[in-house]
Amino acid sequence: MPSSSAHRSSRSHGPGLPNGPYVRCTHYPSHFTPYQPTSPLVHLPHLYRRTLVRGNTKAAPVVAGSPMGPPQGPGPQVLRLGPRPKATAAEAVRFKRCTAVFYIPPLTGTELQAKLDNKYVLAVLCRAVLYSYYVVLCRTRPSAPRWWCPRRTSSWFRLWVNLESVLPWAFPCFADNMRLVPGYPGDSGAVSPPGVEVRLGPTLESPRGDPRVAEGPWSSVVRELRQRGWTDELLYTHAYDWRLSPPEWSRAGGSFQQLHRDITTAVAASGGRRVVLLGLSLGASYAVSFLTSPLVDPTWREKHIGRLVTMSGVWTGTPRATWDVLSGRLEGLEAVLDRGAALQLLRGLPALTWAFPSPPPGVGPGEAGGPAVITNTARGGRSYGPAQLGQALGDAGAEETAAFWEAALPYTLTSPPNVPTHCFYSYGLRCAVHVTYNTADFSDTQPAVRYDDGDVTVPHASLAACRGWAVRQMAPVRSYSYFGVVHGMLTSVPEALHDIVEAIASEAA
Repeated sequence: MPSSSAHRSSRSHGPGLPNGPYVRCTHYPSHFTPYQPTSPLVHLPHLYRRTLVRGNTKAAPVVAGSPMGPPQGPGPQVLRLGPRPKATAAEAVRFKRCTAVFYIPPLTGTELQAKLDNKYVLAVLCRAVLYSYYVVLCRTRPSAPRWWCPRRTSSWFRLWVNLESVLPWAFPCFADNMRLVPGYPGDSGAVSPPGVEVRLGPTLESPRGDPRVAEGPWSSVVRELRQRGWTDELLYTHAYDWRLSPPEWSRAGGSFQQLHRDITTAVAASGGRRVVLLGLSLGASYAVSFLTSPLVDPTWREKHIGRLVTMSGVWTGTPRATWDVLSGRLEGLEAVLDRGAALQLLRGLPALTWAFPSPPPGVGPGEAGGPAVITNTARGGRSYGPAQLGQALGDAGAEETAAFWEAALPYTLTSPPNVPTHCFYSYGLRCAVHVTYNTADFSDTQPAVRYDDGDVTVPHASLAACRGWAVRQMAPVRSYSYFGVVHGMLTSVPEALHDIVEAIASEAA
């Protein structure tokens, strides 16, 4: 990823846009000269380049000099060239001008801890006592995927992240502990298998950032915020079980309720200053789902949320998630690991089914509508649209996963967040948009894949869907796009990191 050549385009949408300079938590010395507008639209890669476009437009956000062509759309365009300023801690305005920032990490971004209690029953015991009361135990506690998998532990252990879990002999045990299953009768949610108890650990990036992980997204943002006067008391991370989906997060006692309490406490502790929500990838989708949940009423939202900053948000889903779940793809690791265990793991993560492509408005489960996501030539060339992916899962023998998908359908991101929003994403890299299988049970190890524009993981149309919020909410929406940046890696590009921190620091009061 050539960060030095990444281009950036920014668009402002909606009413209420600030026309003057932002109020920042940083002041600059008197000898500093701010950006001066220039008229020539020339490409000077050695200078910091920024393109601002004001006014409503539906044109794709692009910049001059990129393979996508020059800026398009109505409204004046200003190109600002000049060296990027560096603010020091001594030059920053301190605590009283800064606002609390809540970072919501992506998929896999929170540590998970587990404890086993008599998890498995020996298969030979089940066969020997078929007509005794032990048959109930055999039905609820399956046999171990491998004879060496532990049945119980005396204390909590780190389930995720655990590097030993990717060892070929340890992976089946790990996958069986990590997966989720549909709830017991009367409980429609996803739960751990019998005998497995899982609790949340801290986020993998600490609230104060991790100096040992200098390139981590949150650590990079924290480093820049500290230079602008932010203190540890204003930096928060939100831990949540990223395996789940909104039906579980929104329950009483769920992580949405915990985030609601934490934000309320932070606003009260800061004298009423509203917080900034910063979400990355699935964390961005999580933030919007939280803001549009019944738990968050308009009065509370107006009083507690200053703005939302999203990075690589997945707004209308991605076919990549469908491909991963059907094929058991693990970033190439499935080639050396047990494929059955990989399928079991991925099909037991409801969050992935929530990230499936969203059905068009008004199209119910099982109905045709929207572009085809999956085609199976062994089933008469049948194509499955976004609302028919539950049928594809059933045809693949993943009925439990189909139940997760159907439970998450009412929680697709159809409503805007209704807060001032800064939406950051990238484009210009190929991304899977359609997969064709040639076996009836979807067991192809190398199906045919069609690609289109995106950020490798999410198609451009899904990433840029946040721009449509501008005509659906009163609060302003600004979108920023960058050419050639891999999904979730925006903070590794200096220009993008600067813009993200500016969005967080702007209008701080």
